[in-house]
Amino acid sequence: MIKKTFCIVSLLFITSFIGAQEAIEQENEEAFFFRHSISIGVSNSFIPNTIKNSENNVLIVPTVGFNYDYWLSEKWGIGIHSDLSLQNFEIEREGREQIVKREAPFSTALVVDYKLHPSWIIYAGYGAEWEKSETLQLLRLGTSYGIELEKNWELGFSLGYDYKINAFSTFILGLEFTKRYKKQKLK
Repeated sequence: MIKKTFCIVSLLFITSFIGAQEAIEQENEEAFFFRHSISIGVSNSFIPNTIKNSENNVLIVPTVGFNYDYWLSEKWGIGIHSDLSLQNFEIEREGREQIVKREAPFSTALVVDYKLHPSWIIYAGYGAEWEKSETLQLLRLGTSYGIELEKNWELGFSLGYDYKINAFSTFILGLEFTKRYKKQKLK
C-alpha cells in the first residue's frame, strides 16, 4: 500500500510542476545551454519474476545512480548512466526455468540523450550489468523531467527501463539532483 501511494504521489507531484515550469521557462528563456551535467539520484527498481518462497513476484530494490552527460548541442548529448542496486535478489531467467542470483549488481550504459523540451529528456543506450557471478549486457531506455532550481541545479524525476539481454527486465522510478556546468551560447 505504501509503495502504491508513493508512486501515485510522485506522479501527481511531477504533473503539478510541469505547467508551472513551462511558464517560468518561457519568461526566462535565454540563448544558451549547458555543456556538462552531473546527476546523483535515488530510485526504486521494479524487477518482475523474482523468486520468493517459490512464487513469482515483483521485487522493489533500492538503487543509487550517478550520471554524466555531455551536450553536443542544445538538443543532443551523450552520457554515461550508472546505478548500483542495494539489495541481493534471485530471478527466473526470461523464457527458461533457470534461476539467476544477483548480489548488489552495478550497471552502466553509454547513452544518447535528446531534449524534447528544455526540461524533458529521453535517452537510449547500451551497456552492462556487472555482478560477481555473471555479467549481463543491457539495453537502456528512459526519460527524465527536470525542475530548475537556483545556481544551475535541477530536481529531476526519471522513469527508465533496462532489458538485460536473455535474462530479465527492470523498470526504474527515481528522483535525482543535477548540477549543470559551462554555459554555451546558441549559434
